[in-house]
Order: sequence, then structure tokens, then C-alpha cells
Amino acid sequence: MLLRTLSRSTLSQVFRSRNMSDYESSISLKSLYPGSEEKVEKGGFSGEFSGVIPVKELTATYSCSSGPGGQNVNKVSTKVDLRFHVESATWLSSEIKSKVLEKYSSQLTKDGWMVVKSDRTRSQSLNQADALEKLRNAIRLATQPDKPLSTAEEKRMFGKGYFEGDFRTKPIVNNRGATRAENKEQLLERARLDRKNREAKRAETHAAVRIQALVRGFICRRRIFRQIRDHEIPRLRRQLEAVPGDWEVFRRICVLVVFATDSATLVWIFQVLVRERSKLVPVIESNPGWTHTLCKLSLSCVELLASSSDSIAASLRFLQIYTNNATFPNKPDIVTNIYKYLVSRKYFSLVRLIIDSRVPPVLSETTRPPTPLAGEILQMVLNPVNIAVQATNSSFKAEIFTNLSTHILGGTLSEQIQLFILPSLAVSEEFSIGAVLKHLENTGSGSLRVSSSPELLYSILTLSKGRLGRLDEEQGTSFLNVISTLTRTTLVPELDEEGDDSDSESEAMDQSSNRNPLIETSICLLNSAEFVSGIVSIAEGSKSRSSAPTFSGSPASVRLGNTENIRNICKICHQLLIYNQQGMHDYSLLHSLAFRPNFLRQLWNIVCTTSQPSLFGSPTPLVSIISRGLKMSGLERDDISPPLAVFCSLFRYLLVTIHDTEFYGTEQINTKQRNWMPFTLPELVSMSLSLRDIALGLVELAFPESRPRVRDDYRQAVNSVRDTPEESRDVRDIIIWTHLFKTVVSLVRQLYTRDTRRQFCLDDHWISSGITLPLDRPQDVSFRRSRIRAYRPFRGLRVFTREELEESGPPLTTKEVRLATVLRELPFTISFSQRVLLFQNLIQRDKQEYQGDRVNFLQGPTIDILVRRNYIYEDAFEKLSVDNEPNMKLKMRVQLVNAAGLDEAGIDGGGLFREFLSQLLKAAFDPNRGFFVLTRDQHLYPNPTANQIHPNAGAHYFFIGRILGKALYENLLVELPLAAFFLSKLLGQKLVNVDIDHLDSLDPELYKNLLYLKTYEGDVLDLGLDFTMAVEEFGETRIELLKPEGDSTPVTSDNRIEYIHLVADYKLNRQIKNQCIAFRNGLEDVIGLDWLRMFSHRELETLICGAEHEISVEDLQAHTNYSGGYTADHLTITGIKDIQQIILLLQIILLLQVYRIYSRSSYYYRYTVYTADHLTITGIQLIQQIIFLLQVYSIYSRSSYYYRYTGYTADHLTITAFWEAVRGFTEDQKRSLLKFVTSCSRPPHLGFRDLDPPFCIHNAGGDQDRLPTASTCMNLLKLPDFKNSKMLREKLIYAIEAGAGFELS
Repeated sequence: MLLRTLSRSTLSQVFRSRNMSDYESSISLKSLYPGSEEKVEKGGFSGEFSGVIPVKELTATYSCSSGPGGQNVNKVSTKVDLRFHVESATWLSSEIKSKVLEKYSSQLTKDGWMVVKSDRTRSQSLNQADALEKLRNAIRLATQPDKPLSTAEEKRMFGKGYFEGDFRTKPIVNNRGATRAENKEQLLERARLDRKNREAKRAETHAAVRIQALVRGFICRRRIFRQIRDHEIPRLRRQLEAVPGDWEVFRRICVLVVFATDSATLVWIFQVLVRERSKLVPVIESNPGWTHTLCKLSLSCVELLASSSDSIAASLRFLQIYTNNATFPNKPDIVTNIYKYLVSRKYFSLVRLIIDSRVPPVLSETTRPPTPLAGEILQMVLNPVNIAVQATNSSFKAEIFTNLSTHILGGTLSEQIQLFILPSLAVSEEFSIGAVLKHLENTGSGSLRVSSSPELLYSILTLSKGRLGRLDEEQGTSFLNVISTLTRTTLVPELDEEGDDSDSESEAMDQSSNRNPLIETSICLLNSAEFVSGIVSIAEGSKSRSSAPTFSGSPASVRLGNTENIRNICKICHQLLIYNQQGMHDYSLLHSLAFRPNFLRQLWNIVCTTSQPSLFGSPTPLVSIISRGLKMSGLERDDISPPLAVFCSLFRYLLVTIHDTEFYGTEQINTKQRNWMPFTLPELVSMSLSLRDIALGLVELAFPESRPRVRDDYRQAVNSVRDTPEESRDVRDIIIWTHLFKTVVSLVRQLYTRDTRRQFCLDDHWISSGITLPLDRPQDVSFRRSRIRAYRPFRGLRVFTREELEESGPPLTTKEVRLATVLRELPFTISFSQRVLLFQNLIQRDKQEYQGDRVNFLQGPTIDILVRRNYIYEDAFEKLSVDNEPNMKLKMRVQLVNAAGLDEAGIDGGGLFREFLSQLLKAAFDPNRGFFVLTRDQHLYPNPTANQIHPNAGAHYFFIGRILGKALYENLLVELPLAAFFLSKLLGQKLVNVDIDHLDSLDPELYKNLLYLKTYEGDVLDLGLDFTMAVEEFGETRIELLKPEGDSTPVTSDNRIEYIHLVADYKLNRQIKNQCIAFRNGLEDVIGLDWLRMFSHRELETLICGAEHEISVEDLQAHTNYSGGYTADHLTITGIKDIQQIILLLQIILLLQVYRIYSRSSYYYRYTVYTADHLTITGIQLIQQIIFLLQVYSIYSRSSYYYRYTGYTADHLTITAFWEAVRGFTEDQKRSLLKFVTSCSRPPHLGFRDLDPPFCIHNAGGDQDRLPTASTCMNLLKLPDFKNSKMLREKLIYAIEAGAGFELS
């Protein structure tokens, strides 16, 4: 380190002195002030000069500069002259005196005095040292042989110029002119630089002196060791041979050999010690000096084993004997002292070298030594560990275990260690893994006593294999603590920069190639059956258990485990979850704990009771802090996030396999069968409420009210000068909070899905009163994926570039980002009616963007198609393909062709299109066409074998998805009973939860068999199942693997839950995966999936098909319009005095019928500022007349003018009889009536006020033989004016049950 800090000039000074002596000399100095103490300064000398200068014989004189009046200004200007008489100097030999006189004869005074002057202007003490340095250099040069001196050497000796008897420095005169005056700042800066240069020079000189001293010492020792090896050791060996048994001489030989490092003599010593051990052991026990000698010999022996390639038998035998306690029965502490000495001098590091060089490589894991030498080397590892276990000195034990963990267990694992040493230590009874764990554990600090590494994690897991069951409670706690700390520091996940909002259902990318293979092996060990059962047993503890646990978790009713152990297990599981997103499915430890109801209850109890100390009253639960969206410290985060995230992940996984019988407790469960459900329904209600508030609080934490962060380039510049950049400190925090948010939201959504399928919570249980939607400002709600992706949770608001602002507009506020996140992740916290209104507003805004106002006047881009009614699907598939019509959001007008090949009567003002769309969807979803099949409860889902029926099935599913999206886009209700799991997949993102109860409708027999397997009490192996699935298609049977190597993996009692999960996943997901992807892509082509994800699968069914509740006749009657011929008692036509105005009125009505537009739930007429190219209406007077007539003949409804030409009224006798007949209908007849008029048997989701166009009854005349007819495109019932209520009822029932076609009306 010292050599690395020196400058090149200093090193050159050091290495020029190659003729220095082999010994080190010094100068003894004494202060020139009377009565001062002596100071010693060390330096290097050449020649025969002893280097000791008695300062008593030196004479010092001072010269001080004077100020005004002859007074001394200060002592800074003091100069020192040193004088001594050469002839009378007793400290110089005669030879040196003669050399000095000869060398400096011209520079001595007449009396023989030698004078050395200091020529620097600085402090007196520095000038004294300067003069002494010059004196020292003068004597050194005098003792060297005469040679010409270079200019640099003379300058170093005598200052700036040659030494000619004048020690004063002559001033340097600049003849170019007057010097430029310096100001104060320049003077100070120059002084600072000079001072810095002087300090650097002194540092260089000091470093050069130290290096010279070290080199001289090394050379001197080498010379002495050579003399000892060549002369002293042979002499002592001859003396020992002359007097055998003189062990003191032998000990002297041992000491000298250790210092001389003579390997040959060292081997001879080991041979003597082994051969004469019976005589030497008593001597060693009686003489304390021998203990240190043995320590030195043992270290030399280990070093010899690590470095020498010669015969090592004697060395190994020496270690085997003299490091065994049995050798010294009277002095067992001798071996302890030997290992104390060895461990303090890198014993385990040397043993590691011996292992890598002496143990031959092995091909597979073995506990049998490949050679006898390998067994002895293994014993070299075991011996100090056994000594440490028995020792009482805690520092000695700590040193042994620390070095063992650092050099053997925690270093880079070679094949010899990984395949032989670690397995051998694991099965050795002499090795105590409990002691190692106890030492590694650093209680309360959250870290280990040694540095964590993947190698140490693998070593601890390997050494613990087969020993978990034998660990006591304290050692088990230490094991969990050590493993949790190692997993936290070694299983480091990468921050997901791309996000997980992709809609692709492709499996997660295999990142195993980028991961450390040793970490993957450690994870496999941790998830082995032995470790899983051991960890579960530690988690559940050994206390009393009860078969009926309570929610409170009282000790008398549940089987308790150590709270600290449960927390450590949570930390391990939490790290596995954030390290691998598929960890819940890949790691057996996780899904084994998921099916431990008692563990889940304790875990939820820990989550609820983890609190923050408070100065005012009782502690505050951390879940309450999260629910309020308050930021917490890192320690509080580490206390609450692992148990909460693990609980949500485990319980969510458990709920997938819990069927309704267990979840709702509707049937009495056999007491012999295990109840997997850990909570009752009342407990789930309170839990779901807490989790809902936690999820909403995490949304606030994810997007705090803060200013945007600085730009990336500025942040990078600031972080470059920090020791720990801000980003690196925040990465773990971001990963933890993001994972917690995902898991909590997933569990809340799964509980909500259960509640929607079969309600167990109260109405409005999930709705939060703190969230409101800006229904009057739909533009404040952003669903554009490109915009939302820029706002990543828990990463703060960033500054956008100009390009991003130009592309996406101004940045969203924090409130808008939070609202968009809630609508995407937790939409059910907002009422369904509000979300429907928002959905309609978003569609209207989108229509305005793509269609505009020109389409209302038969202008602008439209889709015009001609379709044959009998081939409605085939023609539509061809003409509405992506290639022909890339944009399905445009206005569509349809012309139908009947079976005779003639155009059907009528102009498409919107009704024909609605009829076409309804018939097209019915044809597309017809099971006879082969794209969809029915479940047992008559619900539609994609046909798994569609690819074998239609070669281009993906294009068809894409087309059908587009058509369904168009129906939603146009607010058209279509009665399509889609399966719940299919709708869930349409709304799902990357991973779709599998609900096993959906199998009941898809494959009842398979569902029944899986439930039987789940509760089977015998040995599952007897059933002969494996992880395969037999699939039959068109008479052919093929085998599908449920997981890799599934055909060779039997189903056991331990993995049957995994088998059930994989079977359900295959039936509900995998076999219809491609069909669902294509269908969803087509749906997304028309309507953004983010809009639809505001709704659950049941709410989406309501959007498509209408509400499932009973039809309210009162609601229908309250929102029904009536029309027919004009009469005098309905509306009087007044204010029109000439026939021209009447004709004009009729023309306006005709035009408005053509140009009416569809908006919200009613047809209304919009009059715009006309131009010549729109309508040929000119003149201000004509426009005034139109406005006047519109005001007279309009009725205000929903902020728009629409025209109603009346005939029937609400109090008409026929209308009164109609409503009496409808009230007497059964529910099926009511639905048939609604389907007869609107083509859909379900009412609108927001009631009949949302039906568009409104339900209308038109007077069809007085023909008593005519049946009621309907125009489904206008939701218009054409009811004749029946005079008999009985006839009205019979005719109406006959009409709605006849099933007449469109043209027959």
C-alpha cells in the first residue's frame, strides 16, 4: 500500500541506494535549546559511520532578522548554524575523520571547525532539522568513494547551488523588468500551493525512509537465516547426535528451523517428533516453552502441506498426533492453544488450498474419501470445529466459526468442497451444525457475523440436510434466522422495468439462464420434501393443538408456533416470491404452507397485531397506517410487508382449490376429512374489508402527493458523486411495495369474485365512499395504456420529455393517476352504475373522435355493406375483415338481401344495423357452427377442437371478438350466455386465476372426481395417477403432459393439490388458450380492454346481455312512450296560419327523421349551423321560422329535443288493458315480451330508463284481427286498438310466443 502511494521520484530515490548496508543505523539528536529532551530520528547511512552523533559536541549559533528599533520581529526568520571540531570529535573514527578532513579541507575554518548553515526562512525547529540533515549528508558523502556528483545530488546536499563556502542563497534577479505586484488572494493561493508541495515532499521522503528500512531489514534477516541454515542448524544437529535425548537442543533446532524455513530439516523434525513422541510428550507437558514451539511447527507443517509437492506423510502424521487431545491427557489445553495460534494465522485459508490441491476431483456427490489423504484433510476441518464446540472461550469459538464460514463454507465452492467436503460434514456426527448456526446468527442486527453469499447459503442448507429434525427449539430458530437473512441478501430480484401489464397470456420468460446456478440449487434444496416438512414442523411448533381453531388465535384453541419463527419463515417465503414471480406454483414450500390452515390463521393474527409504538395511548396497527396511505420507515416496512404479502399469496393460492362446499360451509363436512378452509364467512367479511382498505391505501402510497422528480441526466450527475446512489437504495423498497400491492389486490379481487358468484357480503360492502368519479368530466379519466404506463407505482412522478408531452398531452395529476389505478385494479370499490355511466361517456367521447358530427348528415367515413340474410355470417366475415374494414368504430349502414335475392325494404337509420348485428352474433355463437360449445348449464365457451374443424380458426375468433366489441360500442344488448371462466379470461391480464368450481359446469364428472381425490383418505399412490391428461378428439385419444416429465411423476398425497390445480388449469385455460387470445385481440380492436376491466365477469355479462334480475313492470311503464295518429285532445296545433308553414313543418320532420342521431338512451335531434354544402337552407327568416316551429313542437327530454308524434296516451283504455295483461304475465312471458320488442329478454343494467331507443307502444289501427307486431330495431311495439282486454291478452301472448321473423312485422 505504501509503495502504491509514492511518486516516481521517491521510488527512484529508494532504489538508487542499492549499495546500502545490511544493517539499519540511526542518528541521536538533541534539541539545541538548553534543558530540552533528546529526540531520535531514523535514517539510512552508508559506509562505516555508526550514525550516532552526540549533540553535546555540537555548537549552535542563531541569526535573527530585526525589525524597527533592533527588536526581533518573530522567530520565523531565525537561521541556525551548526559547528563541530573535526579533530576532537570522539564519535568519529580516525578513518572517517581523515576522510572528512580530506573531503572538506577547503571548507573548514582555520581552527578546524566544520560549519553547516540552514538557508531556509522558516521556523527554528525546521531549520535545526535542515542543518542536521546537511551535516548527515556531508558525513555520508565523505565516507563514500570519490565519484563525480551530479548537479541534482549537489543541489540536494547543499541547497539550490554548489557548496562553495557560502551558505546564503543569492536572490534571483529578473532583468526583464519590474516584477508584477501580487494582491492578497494571489499571495495566499501561492502560499497554499507552496505549503502543499512541501507537505508532499516530506511525505515522499518519509515514505522512502520507511521503504529503505523495510528492505534493509528483510535483507538482513535473509542473511542471518542463511547463516543459521548453513552453520547453526548443522552444528546443533551434530551436537544432538553426540548427546541423544538432549531435547532442549532439539527444541532450539525446531525454533531455528521454523525461522530458517528449511523444508528438509523440517521434515526430519516431524519424523523425530512422531518417532520419539512417547519421550517428548512428557517433556512438552512439563515445559511451557514447548507449547509455543509446537504452535510454530504446526503452522509450518500446514504451510508445507499447502505449498510443497514432496512427501507429506510425516507432516500429516505429525498433525494427526499432536493436534489430538488424546496425545496430551494431562494438558488438554495444549491442543486448544495450538488451534488458537493456527486459526489466528489463516489456518482455514491454508486448509482450503490443501483441499483444492491435494483432494482429487470427484464426479458426483460422495461421502466416501476418494483417497486416504482426503480423509485426513477432512479431519483437518473437523478437528478445530470439535475443539470450538467444547471450548468455553467465546472469542476463540467465534474466531473458528468465522474463519470456517469465510474460507470453507462461504468462499467459491470447488468440486472437492461441493461434492465431497460438504456432504461428508453433513453426515459426520462430529460436526455440529447447530453450533455453526448459533454463531452465524447475529440477534437483533438483521445480518450475519460473516458476509452473506450464495455459497454460504448452499453450504448451510447442505450441512442442515438430515439434521432439521434433531435441532432443538433454539437451534431451529437460529436456522430460520440464518436462512432468512441469507435469502434476503442473496436472492436479489431484478427491478421490472417493462412492467407486467401485458395482455399476453404466454408463460413467464425463463430467466434461469441468467441466474446463479448455485442459487437455483439452493432453492431446490430449500423446497425439498425434507426441508419443507422440517420448516412446517418448526412453524407449527410443538405446543398443544386443537381441531377447531378460532379466529382470535388463543393459545388454548390453536396449535401455536414461535412468533419469531413464523416471521422468519415469512421472510424466506417473501424473498422466494419476489425472486420468482411464478414461485407460488414452482416452490413446494409455498404451496405446502398454503394448505396449513392453522399457519394461515396465525399469520393473519400476526398481520393484525403488528403495530407501531405510540406515545399517546395504545400502539397503532401497521395495517391501519397502510390503509390511511401514510408512509412508514424501513424497519416498519420489513415488519409488515413479509407477513402480509405471504399471507395474501398463500391464501389466494388456497382459495383456488377451495370448492364452494368448503368455502360456504353449506354441507356438513366429515369430521375425518380435513377442513382446508381456515376462516369462517363472518371472519372473511371483516378480513375482506380490511384488505380492501389496505389496497386503497397502497394506491395512495404508490402515487404520493409529491413534486415530480428531477430529470434523469441531472439525477445521474448527482448520483455519480454519492457513495450510495439514491436509485440503488430505493430499488429494494420499490420491489417490496410493488409486490405487496400486487398480492393484496389479487386476493381482494379473488374474494370479490367469490362474492359475485355467490354473495356472502352485504350489499355495497366493497364500495368505498372516499372515491368519486368525475362523470361530468370523462376526459379526466385516462385509460390510454401509453399514458398510464409512464406512471409506475412507488416510483414517483417523473418529468416528461417534449416528445412525450406532444404525443400524450399534459401529464396527469396525482389524483387522476390514482383514479385510473383504482379503475384498473379495484374497480368494484366504485358503484356499478357510476362505472356504467363512465363507460358510456368514454364511448361517446371515442365516437366523437372517430365519427364526429358529419356522420349525422350522411357525410364522413362510414362502413356500407350488403349482406345476404341467409348467409349473414359468411358475408360479414368476408366484408368486415381487418383487410377490408380496419376501423370498426365508424358508423355502419347495412343493406340486407332476402332469400329471393331482393333488397329488403327500408332505409337503415340505425334499426337495420342493430338487427344485423344481433342476428350476426347469434349466428357466430351458434354451437352448430363449431366455434363455441355449451357447458352443462348451457353457457358458451370456445371450442377446444375448433382448429380441427376450421383451419383458420384464429381469424374467425378475432372476427367474432370484433363484432361483440362493436355491439358493446353501440350499446346493443345481445342475449349471449357466455361462460363465467371465459369472461374472466377476457378480462384477465398475464395470469388468470383458475377457479375449480367452474369445472362443475364444464365437466361435472371430472369435477366430482377431483373433489374425491382431494378428500381421499387412503394412499393416493394406489390410484395409479400421474401428471398427464387423456384428451379425446374425434375418436382419437392423446396424452397431454400437465408439467415437464409428468408421465413419470406419480400423484401422491403430498402433490395431489398440485395435480388438481394443473388439471383445472388445463381444462379451463390451456386447451382454449389460443382461441381466447384471438377473441380478446379482436375485442380489443374495438373497445379498450382497460375500459372493460372496470367490470367483473358477471358485470361484463350484464353489459352484454342485460341485467339478470326480474323485470319490473312499473319501471317499464314509467319509461314507455306512446305514439300513433294525431287527435285534437292530445296536442293542438296552433299558431300556424298558412299552408306553407305546415308544409315546411312536415319537411323539417322528415329531415329530422333521416338525420337523427343516437346518443345516450334516447333519439334526439341536433340542429347545427348549416352551410350551403350541407342543407340548401338560406336566409335568416327561414332559419327563424324553423327555430320557432321547433320550439312549438318539441318536448324537452334529457337535455335534448326529440319529436314524439302521439296517438296512445298513458290513460288510454287499450294501454290500461295492456299493462294489466303484462302484470298478469309470468316471468318467462315478461321476458318473451321484452325479447319480442327489443330482441333481448333481459332488462338494461341501469333500468329501462337506459333502454335506447325507449320502449314505445304505437297505435297500429283498429283492425281487431291483426296481431301485435314489433320493430326490434326501434324497440317499438305496434299494438292494435283492441276493444276487449281478453282479446288483447290472447293476441299478445300468441304474438310473443310465435317467433316470427324480421320481415313479417
